[in-house]
Amino acid sequence: MVAVPLFADQNYNAAMVVQHRVGVFLEVEDVDEAQVVAALSRVLLQDDLYQNAERLRRKLVGHPNDPRESVRKWVEYAAEFDDLHEDLNLEAVHMGFFSYFCLDVIIPVAVVMGVIAFIAVKIAIFASHLVLERLRRKKKTE
Repeated sequence: MVAVPLFADQNYNAAMVVQHRVGVFLEVEDVDEAQVVAALSRVLLQDDLYQNAERLRRKLVGHPNDPRESVRKWVEYAAEFDDLHEDLNLEAVHMGFFSYFCLDVIIPVAVVMGVIAFIAVKIAIFASHLVLERLRRKKKTE
């Protein structure tokens, strides 16, 4: 496997490919013809990468939890209990817009922080005016 991550979690997935020794990693910025040929040659010709990939394939194929079986069981379960949607719904569906997005908390906190920031700026401006005024008076007296 030649891993060339482009975005999101692909860097992690490419690192797992290298860690489990089932392929090689190429940075998207470094991809050129020579790099791709070298990576493909390594993947196709090195026995250890092939053996590790084959071992991983066997693990995935022989996984004890078959996804098809899991889907079948869930479909049967849902068919048996027709009111299942009532049990599996989250309480968030009954919440209002403000509560759901925590605006009832965020807005008051933002207002308080804004007032504190405003007061701090006013105090800083007042203090700087006092200091500058004292410096001007000091220069006049000298």
